[in-house]
Amino acid sequence: MPRTETGAGWWAVSSVAAGLGYIVLLILGNLGRPGEGEALYNILFVIWVMALALGAREFLNQRGFEKPLVVLSGATCIWLFIFYFVYPVFLPAAIGVAMFCGGLNLYMGWLWARRIENRSALHNVLIAALWISGLHWLDYPILRNVEWFVPIGFMVCAVTAVVINGTLAALLVEQFRVRTENAELEAIAAARRDALTGLNNRISLNMLFEQAVANANRHENGLAMLFVDLDGFKAINDTYGHKAGDLVLAAISERMKSAFRDSDIVARIGGDEFVTILVDLDRHDRGAAEAAAEKLLSLIGEPIQFEDFTCQVHASVGISYFPGHGVTLDHMMLAADKAMYAAKSSGKGVFSVAG
Repeated sequence: MPRTETGAGWWAVSSVAAGLGYIVLLILGNLGRPGEGEALYNILFVIWVMALALGAREFLNQRGFEKPLVVLSGATCIWLFIFYFVYPVFLPAAIGVAMFCGGLNLYMGWLWARRIENRSALHNVLIAALWISGLHWLDYPILRNVEWFVPIGFMVCAVTAVVINGTLAALLVEQFRVRTENAELEAIAAARRDALTGLNNRISLNMLFEQAVANANRHENGLAMLFVDLDGFKAINDTYGHKAGDLVLAAISERMKSAFRDSDIVARIGGDEFVTILVDLDRHDRGAAEAAAEKLLSLIGEPIQFEDFTCQVHASVGISYFPGHGVTLDHMMLAADKAMYAAKSSGKGVFSVAG
Protein backbone atom coordinates (compact mmCIF):
# COMPACT_ATOMS: atom_id res chain seq x y z
CA MET A 1 0.00 0.00 0.00
CA PRO A 2 1.45 3.44 -0.88
CA ARG A 3 2.59 5.53 2.03
CA THR A 4 1.44 9.04 2.83
CA GLU A 5 3.91 11.84 3.33
CA THR A 6 5.43 12.39 6.74
CA GLY A 7 3.70 15.11 8.71
CA ALA A 8 0.41 13.30 9.17
CA GLY A 9 1.33 12.25 12.71
CA TRP A 10 2.06 15.82 13.78
CA TRP A 11 -1.20 17.00 12.27
CA ALA A 12 -3.06 14.36 14.25
CA VAL A 13 -1.41 15.73 17.40
CA SER A 14 -2.51 19.24 16.43
CA SER A 15 -6.11 18.09 15.99
CA VAL A 16 -6.11 16.49 19.43
CA ALA A 17 -4.57 19.60 21.02
CA ALA A 18 -7.13 21.92 19.43
CA GLY A 19 -10.01 19.66 20.41
CA LEU A 20 -8.80 19.44 24.01
CA GLY A 21 -8.38 23.21 24.09
CA TYR A 22 -12.05 23.81 23.28
CA ILE A 23 -13.23 21.06 25.64
CA VAL A 24 -11.20 22.48 28.55
CA LEU A 25 -12.39 26.01 27.79
CA LEU A 26 -16.04 24.97 27.78
CA ILE A 27 -15.84 22.72 30.85
CA LEU A 28 -13.96 25.19 33.06
CA GLY A 29 -16.13 28.03 31.80
CA ASN A 30 -19.25 26.16 32.89
CA LEU A 31 -17.60 25.45 36.25
CA GLY A 32 -17.10 29.16 36.82
CA ARG A 33 -13.35 29.10 36.21
CA PRO A 34 -13.07 30.81 32.80
CA GLY A 35 -9.63 32.26 33.51
CA GLU A 36 -8.10 28.83 34.04
CA GLY A 37 -9.95 27.53 30.99
CA GLU A 38 -8.57 30.30 28.81
CA ALA A 39 -5.06 29.72 30.14
CA LEU A 40 -5.11 25.99 29.38
CA TYR A 41 -6.79 26.71 26.03
CA ASN A 42 -3.92 29.00 25.02
CA ILE A 43 -1.27 26.52 26.18
CA LEU A 44 -2.92 23.76 24.16
CA PHE A 45 -3.07 26.04 21.13
CA VAL A 46 0.66 26.65 21.42
CA ILE A 47 0.99 22.87 21.07
CA TRP A 48 -1.49 22.98 18.17
CA VAL A 49 0.55 25.53 16.24
CA MET A 50 3.82 23.76 17.01
CA ALA A 51 2.46 20.44 15.72
CA LEU A 52 1.05 22.12 12.60
CA ALA A 53 4.44 23.68 11.86
CA LEU A 54 6.40 20.48 12.47
CA GLY A 55 4.04 18.55 10.22
CA ALA A 56 4.17 21.20 7.51
CA ARG A 57 7.96 21.27 7.46
CA GLU A 58 8.10 17.48 7.19
CA PHE A 59 5.41 17.37 4.51
CA LEU A 60 7.14 20.09 2.49
CA ASN A 61 10.59 18.56 3.05
CA GLN A 62 11.87 21.55 5.02
CA ARG A 63 13.56 19.71 7.87
CA GLY A 64 16.17 21.11 10.23
CA PHE A 65 14.11 23.41 12.44
CA GLU A 66 12.51 20.80 14.70
CA LYS A 67 14.55 21.17 17.91
CA PRO A 68 14.51 25.00 18.05
CA LEU A 69 10.76 24.95 17.39
CA VAL A 70 10.11 22.44 20.19
CA VAL A 71 12.32 24.44 22.58
CA LEU A 72 10.55 27.68 21.67
CA SER A 73 7.17 26.01 22.15
CA GLY A 74 8.20 24.72 25.56
CA ALA A 75 9.50 28.13 26.57
CA THR A 76 6.23 29.75 25.47
CA CYS A 77 4.20 27.24 27.49
CA ILE A 78 6.33 27.96 30.59
CA TRP A 79 5.91 31.69 29.98
CA LEU A 80 2.15 31.29 29.82
CA PHE A 81 2.05 29.12 32.93
CA ILE A 82 4.00 31.71 34.91
CA PHE A 83 1.85 34.67 33.88
CA TYR A 84 -1.44 32.80 34.11
CA PHE A 85 -0.95 30.79 37.30
CA VAL A 86 2.13 32.00 39.25
CA TYR A 87 2.07 35.77 38.70
CA PRO A 88 -1.28 36.33 36.98
CA VAL A 89 -0.71 39.25 34.60
CA PHE A 90 -2.77 39.22 31.41
CA LEU A 91 -0.68 41.33 29.02
CA PRO A 92 2.63 39.36 29.11
CA ALA A 93 0.71 36.10 28.71
CA ALA A 94 -1.39 37.52 25.87
CA ILE A 95 1.65 38.91 24.05
CA GLY A 96 3.46 35.58 24.42
CA VAL A 97 0.68 33.46 22.94
CA ALA A 98 -0.10 36.06 20.27
CA MET A 99 3.49 36.32 19.05
CA PHE A 100 4.01 32.55 18.99
CA CYS A 101 0.70 31.42 17.47
CA GLY A 102 0.25 34.43 15.21
CA GLY A 103 3.81 34.53 13.95
CA LEU A 104 4.02 30.79 13.34
CA ASN A 105 0.71 30.64 11.48
CA LEU A 106 1.75 33.53 9.23
CA TYR A 107 5.07 31.77 8.63
CA MET A 108 3.27 28.55 7.69
CA GLY A 109 1.01 30.41 5.28
CA TRP A 110 4.09 31.89 3.62
CA LEU A 111 5.83 28.48 3.58
CA TRP A 112 2.92 26.72 1.88
CA ALA A 113 2.57 29.55 -0.66
CA ARG A 114 6.28 29.44 -1.42
CA ARG A 115 6.76 25.68 -1.63
CA ILE A 116 3.63 24.66 -3.59
CA GLU A 117 3.95 25.83 -7.20
CA ASN A 118 0.81 24.35 -8.73
CA ARG A 119 -1.63 25.10 -5.95
CA SER A 120 -5.06 23.50 -5.87
CA ALA A 121 -8.18 25.00 -4.30
CA LEU A 122 -7.36 23.08 -1.11
CA HIS A 123 -3.92 24.69 -0.92
CA ASN A 124 -5.42 28.15 -1.38
CA VAL A 125 -8.00 27.53 1.36
CA LEU A 126 -5.25 26.32 3.71
CA ILE A 127 -3.02 29.33 3.05
CA ALA A 128 -5.89 31.78 3.52
CA ALA A 129 -6.97 30.10 6.77
CA LEU A 130 -3.40 30.18 8.13
CA TRP A 131 -3.03 33.88 7.37
CA ILE A 132 -6.43 34.73 8.88
CA SER A 133 -5.61 32.69 11.96
CA GLY A 134 -2.20 34.33 12.26
CA LEU A 135 -3.59 37.85 12.05
CA HIS A 136 -6.36 36.97 14.49
CA TRP A 137 -3.88 35.69 17.08
CA LEU A 138 -1.84 38.89 16.75
CA ASP A 139 -4.87 41.01 17.69
CA TYR A 140 -5.50 38.93 20.84
CA PRO A 141 -3.68 41.25 23.34
CA ILE A 142 -5.61 44.25 22.01
CA LEU A 143 -9.12 42.93 21.40
CA ARG A 144 -9.37 40.30 24.13
CA ASN A 145 -10.72 42.85 26.61
CA VAL A 146 -13.27 44.25 24.13
CA GLU A 147 -16.38 42.53 25.42
CA TRP A 148 -18.41 42.48 22.21
CA PHE A 149 -15.48 41.03 20.26
CA VAL A 150 -14.88 38.01 22.55
CA PRO A 151 -17.52 35.70 20.97
CA ILE A 152 -16.47 36.83 17.49
CA GLY A 153 -12.83 36.09 18.27
CA PHE A 154 -13.77 32.69 19.67
CA MET A 155 -15.69 31.82 16.48
CA VAL A 156 -12.89 33.03 14.20
CA CYS A 157 -10.37 30.94 16.09
CA ALA A 158 -12.62 27.87 16.08
CA VAL A 159 -13.53 28.11 12.40
CA THR A 160 -9.96 28.67 11.20
CA ALA A 161 -8.70 25.77 13.33
CA VAL A 162 -11.34 23.44 11.88
CA VAL A 163 -10.63 24.65 8.33
CA ILE A 164 -6.86 24.26 8.73
CA ASN A 165 -6.98 20.75 10.16
CA GLY A 166 -9.80 19.69 7.86
CA THR A 167 -7.92 20.94 4.80
CA LEU A 168 -4.75 19.15 5.85
CA ALA A 169 -6.75 15.93 6.25
CA ALA A 170 -8.26 16.44 2.79
CA LEU A 171 -4.79 16.99 1.31
CA LEU A 172 -3.60 13.72 2.83
CA VAL A 173 -6.63 11.85 1.48
CA GLU A 174 -6.08 13.33 -1.99
CA GLN A 175 -2.40 12.48 -1.86
CA PHE A 176 -3.17 8.91 -0.84
CA ARG A 177 -5.66 8.59 -3.71
CA VAL A 178 -3.13 9.84 -6.26
CA ARG A 179 -0.40 7.59 -4.92
CA THR A 180 -2.73 4.60 -4.95
CA GLU A 181 -3.63 5.27 -8.58
CA ASN A 182 0.05 5.68 -9.49
CA ALA A 183 0.94 2.47 -7.66
CA GLU A 184 -1.78 0.62 -9.57
CA LEU A 185 -0.52 2.01 -12.89
CA GLU A 186 3.04 1.04 -12.00
CA ALA A 187 1.92 -2.46 -11.06
CA ILE A 188 0.03 -2.81 -14.35
CA ALA A 189 3.05 -1.54 -16.30
CA ALA A 190 5.36 -3.93 -14.44
CA ALA A 191 3.03 -6.85 -15.19
CA ARG A 192 3.32 -6.04 -18.90
CA ARG A 193 7.11 -5.78 -18.95
CA ASP A 194 9.82 -8.40 -19.00
CA ALA A 195 11.65 -7.96 -15.70
CA LEU A 196 15.11 -8.68 -17.11
CA THR A 197 15.11 -6.67 -20.33
CA GLY A 198 12.33 -4.11 -19.87
CA LEU A 199 10.78 -5.21 -23.17
CA ASN A 200 7.13 -6.07 -23.59
CA ASN A 201 6.21 -9.54 -22.35
CA ARG A 202 3.70 -12.00 -23.76
CA ILE A 203 0.79 -10.33 -21.94
CA SER A 204 1.43 -6.90 -23.46
CA LEU A 205 2.32 -8.48 -26.83
CA ASN A 206 -1.20 -9.90 -27.04
CA MET A 207 -2.81 -6.52 -26.33
CA LEU A 208 -0.49 -4.52 -28.57
CA PHE A 209 -0.95 -6.99 -31.42
CA GLU A 210 -4.74 -6.58 -31.24
CA GLN A 211 -4.33 -2.80 -31.39
CA ALA A 212 -1.91 -3.09 -34.32
CA VAL A 213 -4.32 -5.36 -36.23
CA ALA A 214 -7.23 -2.97 -35.66
CA ASN A 215 -5.13 -0.05 -36.90
CA ALA A 216 -3.89 -2.05 -39.91
CA ASN A 217 -7.44 -2.98 -40.92
CA ARG A 218 -8.59 0.61 -40.47
CA HIS A 219 -5.89 1.95 -42.81
CA GLU A 220 -5.52 -1.18 -44.98
CA ASN A 221 -1.89 -1.56 -43.97
CA GLY A 222 0.15 -4.68 -43.39
CA LEU A 223 2.11 -6.06 -40.46
CA ALA A 224 5.20 -8.22 -40.30
CA MET A 225 6.35 -10.46 -37.48
CA LEU A 226 10.02 -11.22 -36.87
CA PHE A 227 10.50 -14.27 -34.66
CA VAL A 228 14.06 -14.09 -33.30
CA ASP A 229 15.92 -16.98 -31.65
CA LEU A 230 19.52 -16.53 -30.52
CA ASP A 231 22.14 -18.97 -31.80
CA GLY A 232 24.85 -20.08 -29.38
CA PHE A 233 23.28 -18.57 -26.29
CA LYS A 234 23.37 -21.82 -24.32
CA ALA A 235 27.14 -21.93 -24.72
CA ILE A 236 27.42 -18.51 -23.04
CA ASN A 237 25.41 -19.72 -20.05
CA ASP A 238 27.53 -22.86 -19.83
CA THR A 239 30.85 -21.00 -20.19
CA TYR A 240 30.31 -17.78 -18.26
CA GLY A 241 27.30 -18.55 -16.07
CA HIS A 242 23.68 -17.46 -16.02
CA LYS A 243 24.49 -13.97 -14.74
CA ALA A 244 26.56 -13.39 -17.85
CA GLY A 245 23.70 -14.82 -19.89
CA ASP A 246 21.34 -12.25 -18.37
CA LEU A 247 23.76 -9.46 -19.30
CA VAL A 248 23.86 -10.73 -22.88
CA LEU A 249 20.06 -10.84 -23.08
CA ALA A 250 19.87 -7.27 -21.78
CA ALA A 251 22.46 -6.13 -24.34
CA ILE A 252 20.65 -7.88 -27.19
CA SER A 253 17.39 -6.28 -26.08
CA GLU A 254 18.94 -2.81 -26.30
CA ARG A 255 20.17 -3.58 -29.81
CA MET A 256 16.72 -4.78 -30.82
CA LYS A 257 15.10 -1.59 -29.53
CA SER A 258 17.59 0.50 -31.50
CA ALA A 259 16.98 -1.51 -34.67
CA PHE A 260 13.30 -0.63 -34.98
CA ARG A 261 11.00 2.36 -34.91
CA ASP A 262 9.35 3.56 -31.72
CA SER A 263 5.99 2.54 -33.16
CA ASP A 264 7.11 -1.08 -33.69
CA ILE A 265 6.48 -3.68 -30.97
CA VAL A 266 9.44 -5.51 -29.46
CA ALA A 267 8.83 -8.30 -26.92
CA ARG A 268 10.71 -11.06 -25.15
CA ILE A 269 8.48 -14.12 -25.01
CA GLY A 270 10.80 -16.40 -23.06
CA GLY A 271 14.39 -17.59 -22.74
CA ASP A 272 16.34 -16.34 -25.75
CA GLU A 273 13.29 -15.85 -27.97
CA PHE A 274 12.04 -12.45 -29.08
CA VAL A 275 9.20 -11.23 -31.28
CA THR A 276 8.98 -7.95 -33.15
CA ILE A 277 5.85 -6.65 -34.88
CA LEU A 278 6.55 -4.13 -37.63
CA VAL A 279 3.54 -1.86 -38.13
CA ASP A 280 2.26 0.46 -40.88
CA LEU A 281 3.71 -1.57 -43.75
CA ASP A 282 2.53 -1.80 -47.34
CA ARG A 283 0.60 -5.07 -47.64
CA HIS A 284 2.16 -5.74 -51.02
CA ASP A 285 5.78 -4.84 -50.18
CA ARG A 286 7.87 -7.31 -48.20
CA GLY A 287 11.13 -5.48 -48.69
CA ALA A 288 10.86 -3.35 -45.53
CA ALA A 289 10.55 -6.36 -43.22
CA GLU A 290 13.41 -8.22 -44.89
CA ALA A 291 15.63 -5.13 -44.70
CA ALA A 292 14.78 -4.81 -41.01
CA ALA A 293 15.71 -8.47 -40.47
CA GLU A 294 19.07 -7.95 -42.21
CA LYS A 295 19.79 -4.91 -40.04
CA LEU A 296 18.84 -6.79 -36.88
CA LEU A 297 21.02 -9.80 -37.70
CA SER A 298 23.97 -7.47 -38.29
CA LEU A 299 23.46 -5.70 -34.96
CA ILE A 300 23.02 -8.90 -32.98
CA GLY A 301 26.15 -10.42 -34.53
CA GLU A 302 28.44 -7.64 -33.32
CA PRO A 303 30.72 -8.61 -30.37
CA ILE A 304 29.37 -7.83 -26.92
CA GLN A 305 31.99 -6.43 -24.56
CA PHE A 306 31.76 -6.56 -20.77
CA GLU A 307 34.32 -5.81 -18.10
CA ASP A 308 35.25 -9.45 -17.60
CA PHE A 309 34.64 -10.99 -20.99
CA THR A 310 33.73 -10.47 -24.63
CA CYS A 311 31.32 -12.74 -26.44
CA GLN A 312 29.41 -12.98 -29.68
CA VAL A 313 26.05 -14.47 -30.54
CA HIS A 314 24.05 -14.70 -33.72
CA ALA A 315 20.36 -15.17 -34.38
CA SER A 316 17.96 -16.90 -36.70
CA VAL A 317 14.89 -14.94 -37.77
CA GLY A 318 11.59 -16.14 -39.16
CA ILE A 319 9.25 -13.68 -40.87
CA SER A 320 5.48 -13.90 -41.27
CA TYR A 321 3.03 -11.34 -42.65
CA PHE A 322 -0.42 -10.09 -41.78
CA PRO A 323 -2.85 -10.90 -43.28
CA GLY A 324 -1.13 -13.37 -45.60
CA HIS A 325 0.09 -15.81 -42.93
CA GLY A 326 -2.69 -15.30 -40.41
CA VAL A 327 -4.87 -12.76 -38.69
CA THR A 328 -4.27 -13.85 -35.10
CA LEU A 329 -1.12 -13.66 -33.00
CA ASP A 330 -0.95 -17.43 -32.59
CA HIS A 331 -1.24 -18.07 -36.32
CA MET A 332 1.43 -15.51 -37.19
CA MET A 333 3.75 -16.80 -34.47
CA LEU A 334 3.32 -20.37 -35.70
CA ALA A 335 4.21 -19.35 -39.24
CA ALA A 336 7.17 -17.21 -38.12
CA ASP A 337 8.39 -19.97 -35.77
CA LYS A 338 8.46 -22.50 -38.62
CA ALA A 339 10.33 -19.98 -40.77
CA MET A 340 12.83 -19.40 -37.95
CA TYR A 341 13.59 -23.13 -37.72
CA ALA A 342 14.03 -23.19 -41.48
CA ALA A 343 16.61 -20.39 -41.08
CA LYS A 344 18.44 -22.40 -38.40
CA SER A 345 18.49 -25.44 -40.66
CA SER A 346 20.03 -23.42 -43.48
CA GLY A 347 23.05 -22.33 -41.48
CA LYS A 348 21.89 -19.96 -38.71
CA GLY A 349 22.56 -16.21 -38.63
CA VAL A 350 20.06 -15.70 -41.46
CA PHE A 351 16.35 -15.06 -41.92
CA SER A 352 13.65 -17.01 -43.67
CA VAL A 353 10.16 -16.00 -44.80
CA ALA A 354 7.19 -18.23 -44.03
CA GLY A 355 5.87 -20.13 -47.02
